Amino acid sequence: MRFITGLVALSLSAPAFAAPKKEIREAFDDMTEQLSRFDAGAFTWIADDAVMITNVTDWFGNSRAVEGNGAQWKAKADDIMIVAQEQRDFSTYKDIRIKPHEGGYLLTAVRSHQGKCYEDPSYSVYWEKNDLDAWRIKKMTMTSQAWSACPDAPSRAAQLARSISLLVSPSLPIVLDEQSTLTSITSEGETLTYLITMGPEALEGLDQERFRKGISMISTDSVCREDASRQVLIEGGVVVHIYQDANGQMVAQVNVTEADCKAAAERIPEPVIEPETPVEEPEAPAEEPETEPEP
Repeated sequence: MRFITGLVALSLSAPAFAAPKKEIREAFDDMTEQLSRFDAGAFTWIADDAVMITNVTDWFGNSRAVEGNGAQWKAKADDIMIVAQEQRDFSTYKDIRIKPHEGGYLLTAVRSHQGKCYEDPSYSVYWEKNDLDAWRIKKMTMTSQAWSACPDAPSRAAQLARSISLLVSPSLPIVLDEQSTLTSITSEGETLTYLITMGPEALEGLDQERFRKGISMISTDSVCREDASRQVLIEGGVVVHIYQDANGQMVAQVNVTEADCKAAAERIPEPVIEPETPVEEPEAPAEEPETEPEP
């Protein structure tokens, strides 16, 4: 009798599990299809409070876990898709399995990364229903390698330069100050080029030779201090600042390399710290002896 009861219970519970699994698989397939088209709408499957964990391995083999939430991923969705499309950064999935987990369902798979030539066997996505009875991702875990491991991949400097130009370009033009505006940022191979347009007041009565010398120091300092541009230099690339007037006439061009940053650092003198001089307290005036008033 117990055996028959167990079979009945199993037969009743199987359809209950089958329906959610089918729904989650359909949702997952919709999301991955959107990702393959680099459609930022794929991020709507992620709940705002979802826990997003990426185990990142950098170029030098160092690994670290980067944790964020769904709202942060959604805010960067457009930028992520721009870079992903440029780098053929999409994935395919195999060995997909779905099982009940806590209050929802856990989907696991082997993720094959097409643009970076590696497989991620740690991929997992936890799904739960929200208040509107719709399945949403509440936790995602994956592994990512930095840039490309493919044999025909561009150099690191070239990939960095391209990524920076792709991420910044949608925000252009960017006003730098009252008389200068960043109007273009492009990459060609390992060279990242910023085009800066100067206002007429900044160029009025300009001594071009003096301007070139001054702007060379300013541009070098700016590039060497900015993390993303400096990484291009460290990887062997070049960062170029081109200054032009409102008519597109070039006023100056500054090419910055890692050697320029090192030379500039050597020219900066160490601050001299003067020893503190103790401050002497003024002596209190001597008290005059009290005298009796004369009669």
